[in-house]
Amino acid sequence: MSIIVLAAGQGSRMGDLTRNLPKSLMPFGNSSVLIRLLRQISQVYSGDINVVVGYQKDKIIGEVQKEFGNYINIIENDRYKHDVNILSVSLALEKCDKSAYIFESDCVYDDYAIEKIFSKDLISFSSWFTIGQFRKSMLGGILKADKNDIVTDLRIVSSYSEEYSLYNKLIGVLKIGSAEIEIYRELINREVKINTKQYYLTPWINNLNILPCIKTELGDRHADAFNTKEDYYKALKLFT
Repeated sequence: MSIIVLAAGQGSRMGDLTRNLPKSLMPFGNSSVLIRLLRQISQVYSGDINVVVGYQKDKIIGEVQKEFGNYINIIENDRYKHDVNILSVSLALEKCDKSAYIFESDCVYDDYAIEKIFSKDLISFSSWFTIGQFRKSMLGGILKADKNDIVTDLRIVSSYSEEYSLYNKLIGVLKIGSAEIEIYRELINREVKINTKQYYLTPWINNLNILPCIKTELGDRHADAFNTKEDYYKALKLFT
């Protein structure tokens, strides 16, 4: 199994906070968002960890190596300006076999969430992780699952609608099971040749019939994401 952490983006929606600092290196507690996440992962997992860098990559590489030496593999996405995150995932999947986790570096988790993400109950499954019901003022990735937590619909939306009242809000982590990784790798490599301005979940959305997966609920008190200053300060308040 391999871990992929996406940290190549510019974080432009953070405004002046990320003018001279990558979003993944925003201060969080006694470290940064990225270092905090890598520490948490390292406490429960001892295998291969890959961090994809792009924007201000030297700062990220320096911080990662200062904390972990050469234990963390660095993958450089030199085309990050022309990528949402699908190219970063495509580059990282070249280094993976059997199964993988994809973490977005603008998400924060408490220890309960990390333990649940790496639960042995998920060994045989691909899983998308959620943080409760999709609500008004939310946007982004959502899913609907049946009573057995099997995902029946997966999509990206720009705003809330009543038709999504039974959906759950995605958080930025995906577990790719061993049965799905080769299919997903082929699909994502095909998509990056067409368009890199899309999310890595798009190939899964378009091919849910051949990429079975389950929902794993973390709860909104145990995980959060930030794309704006307001989101960042909210996450700081909740988790530090």
